[in-house]
Amino acid sequence: MRNVRALIGGRVFGSSDVTFQQKIRLSFDNQPHGFPELIFQTLSVFDTGAMACPITVTKFVGTVSLGLLTGMSYSTSSIMIPSLKLLPSSSAASRCFNEVKRLNRKYALRLSSIVNTCFLFSFSISPPRRKHPYLVWICVVSTFSTYGLDLWFNRHLGLKNWALTAIQDSTGLCLSKSCATKEEDIVVVDAEEDVNGESVQREMDSERRMQRARSWLAVIALSMGVVGLWGDKK
Repeated sequence: MRNVRALIGGRVFGSSDVTFQQKIRLSFDNQPHGFPELIFQTLSVFDTGAMACPITVTKFVGTVSLGLLTGMSYSTSSIMIPSLKLLPSSSAASRCFNEVKRLNRKYALRLSSIVNTCFLFSFSISPPRRKHPYLVWICVVSTFSTYGLDLWFNRHLGLKNWALTAIQDSTGLCLSKSCATKEEDIVVVDAEEDVNGESVQREMDSERRMQRARSWLAVIALSMGVVGLWGDKK
């Protein structure tokens, strides 16, 4: 074991050009096989870089979240909204559409936040040679596909009201008095009012266009994430 300590000291102070793994293997040449080989395998894992695992895991989680965002947007624009148009009454279609829109917005903003957190964390802890710009570009595209498109298609609300509703839908926090309205009251109001079918149709078409644009942007970000993971393995 004194030989091992001396070799480790040489590794720390850089007194030899022989790699750390070669030194450990040479020190165990005259030792019995078994336990020394296990020690060598363990030390070789730490010598190759301990930060590779969290970086890869965060990239994988971010890429999976992008896949979920892409699938949710595509299914909403291609399956869910066209199905809502087949409902017999405008009031029922309006209630279902508003609920679908609210849930889709909530999970889209949350998935985008997960994507941005994972890739920015991976970029911040990566060594200089692995700080690839595509990590930042994925965050930019993901943010624009969710927050940017949502702001553009809801620009009639104003920036302040949009920010309040976005925070409310993404975090579940009640920041205004209107969100404290009971669900039973909303149902009664919708049942008493005569919902205009043409306005509901226009809202569905606008939401469908937004979901299509979001799915295309999410596909671009997902492609960059998949190519980046494949390149890290090389």
